[in-house]
Amino acid sequence: MLNFELEDDLVARRRRPEWMWVALEGDRLLARVAWWSRSDDGSPSDLDILDVDNGDAEIDSEELCFTLLETATAEVIPKGSRRPDYGRFIAADWRDQPETSKPVEVRMAAVESAGIGEQVTYAGHPLYLFETSPAEITGEGWDEPDIPPWHGLWYLVSPSGNALAWPGTLKEHNSTVLAALENTLAGWEAFPLYSYSGDTSSTSACTGSCSVAWPPVLTSGDPAQMNSLSSSKVGTIKLSDGELQLTYAGKPLYFYSNEGVTKGANGFETTGSGNAVKAPSPATGTFSFATP
Repeated sequence: MLNFELEDDLVARRRRPEWMWVALEGDRLLARVAWWSRSDDGSPSDLDILDVDNGDAEIDSEELCFTLLETATAEVIPKGSRRPDYGRFIAADWRDQPETSKPVEVRMAAVESAGIGEQVTYAGHPLYLFETSPAEITGEGWDEPDIPPWHGLWYLVSPSGNALAWPGTLKEHNSTVLAALENTLAGWEAFPLYSYSGDTSSTSACTGSCSVAWPPVLTSGDPAQMNSLSSSKVGTIKLSDGELQLTYAGKPLYFYSNEGVTKGANGFETTGSGNAVKAPSPATGTFSFATP
């Protein structure tokens, strides 16, 4: 969870102050827990923050984490309601790293004690089923921008554990910005694409927290092009995990995670803009609209 996302979520009412709890010893922060929901939902849908200070040997981190979670849950979640799931993205080798193994084990022990079950993962990736509808039979290429922390870029999973992206479709947006068509609950929408000043034509410098805020546009082949876009400008670069990131005119392409879809006067439209937004620390550089 990035700091700027907390502020944005509070403004959009995806998060409420009464859903954010902390455990203090004097002025010292010992633990924190918080829930998230879709905008203006009456109750939280996801437990996405559960942190505890693991650096003090005199503190029973697991007991502290569990006690705060149970105390806050009793006040936040209506009695008899299903408890929201807990989600956290971690590296596939977390068990082998001392700096991650204990914190993850403490959190998992606390949520298990609280009666929140485990989710099946594959190669370190949580797995999901897609709830079909009469008009939608697959979640491939589905975009739910209101879902954190990746803000809804859903992919099939390959046997290697990597995302199995589809080729995709590129088009012009408002005649001046390069965009990708994504399937959403509002139908097909054009999401603006961005380039990053820290990149070269062959490498992406947006990694770690930067790639959470700015997910790369992945592809598995040659994307379709609309509005007479030049196919000669379309290319790919290979990322460190073997995925192919789409490029245009030699620039790697990204989505902006804080964009969404809303119903306006002329129908559904995308909201938010990452143009001229600086990359989150420790990355440096600025993101700009990619142009046709």
